[in-house]
Amino acid sequence: MKLTIHQKRVLAAMLALARQRGERFWSRDSIGQVVGSSGYHAIIQRKTMAALKALGLVQTERSAWPASVAAAVRCPCACCFWGLTAAGTALAETLPVRMSEASLVAVANCRDYWDYMLHDEDEPPAGREEFYDRKGWR
Repeated sequence: MKLTIHQKRVLAAMLALARQRGERFWSRDSIGQVVGSSGYHAIIQRKTMAALKALGLVQTERSAWPASVAAAVRCPCACCFWGLTAAGTALAETLPVRMSEASLVAVANCRDYWDYMLHDEDEPPAGREEFYDRKGWR
């Protein structure tokens, strides 16, 4: 399996986000912020994710669910979040990718705004109070 430099960076970014932020699945724009992707809004392209998925290295959040759960959920929101598979994690741990200072800062500051835009509760989730003010979500 011959990965491009960009694909290796994507895997390394996903591993860093999962380890340092404690969330396994991230959107392509969040991953792109860490990779420092150029182009339209710095979003990782679908074809990049499709190629990594074909190699069995990444999966969508929905595909990680048991079939009974996936059958019960009707919304497509979990189809746009990506995470490493066990094989992807094992490979990412061995990659000789050195993250730049800007990438490390992006990991520390990365937010996935879908989480906040789709939240239907009256109170902010624990630990996310900075996105909530007296009038509602910012």
